[in-house]
Amino acid sequence: MFEFVDPVELFGTIGLFVTVGIMAIFVGVYVWGTKYNKMLIRRFGSILKTELGPRCEKAKEQIYKSSGFRINCVTKKNVPLKNWEVVLFLLNRENLIHHLASRFRPYHDMLLTTASLLVKPQLQLEIINTSSKTIMKEDEEVLKKLKEVSASKLGDKFIVKSSEVERVKELFQDKEFTGMVNKLGDDFIRMSVTDAAPHLLFASRARESSLITHVRLAEHVGNYFKPKKRKPKILE
Repeated sequence: MFEFVDPVELFGTIGLFVTVGIMAIFVGVYVWGTKYNKMLIRRFGSILKTELGPRCEKAKEQIYKSSGFRINCVTKKNVPLKNWEVVLFLLNRENLIHHLASRFRPYHDMLLTTASLLVKPQLQLEIINTSSKTIMKEDEEVLKKLKEVSASKLGDKFIVKSSEVERVKELFQDKEFTGMVNKLGDDFIRMSVTDAAPHLLFASRARESSLITHVRLAEHVGNYFKPKKRKPKILE
């Protein structure tokens, strides 16, 4: 004889198991995502502090739980950047919804540098990697006001524009500069130099292999825009 099962009770039991299962998945993703991000904070932080250390008179680190950190560097006199901040933004790996959404739109951990130059640059320079960043309407308005810069040593994926083309030409002939940009490749997102502080804003995808290049590229730009030493006058 078959025993009658109340459908309300049956589906109630199934619903309970489904609910518990979903909750277990959310908790599991949260625990894994938190641990993974904290591991990245330790690993990335160690690399960046080692690289920035010799450049800083003082360095202050602020950790944002498992979402990233900020390093504020009071630079030494021989460093061409002032008020140098490096910020790591990590993906929200603790949230299951993020993992589902990322299947339709890729997201990446990001490293952002903000700094002031030793002297106000009196120009605007934009380098945008179109494969790494969608050009927003606000960006298009900015780019319309600038002139195109010849940067043949960079790939076709880069938009390069400036308000003072002649003043930045030399930078794009610099093998060290173009080499670092090309090394970052698709990890390079955007670099802006403006006359408003902070003068330098530089964003790239955060990978362990590209952190040092990010720091050195920012410093290289600072060196390019630092005041040129005057040649001593020869007394007759």
